Amino acid sequence: HLLSPNGVLLAMKGQIPEAELAEMNTHTTLIKINVPEVEAERCLVRLSPKLG
Repeated sequence: HLLSPNGVLLAMKGQIPEAELAEMNTHTTLIKINVPEVEAERCLVRLSPKLG
């Protein structure tokens, strides 16, 4: 219960965590990002409560 009904949580992750996200009961949006001077893959995960 970390979020209000209209809240969002942002998390920076490495490779896209598909298995991890499949287990969550939230709405997710993935955004690939480039971090200066970092060669590794990074993404931003936007999490929000499922409504309804």
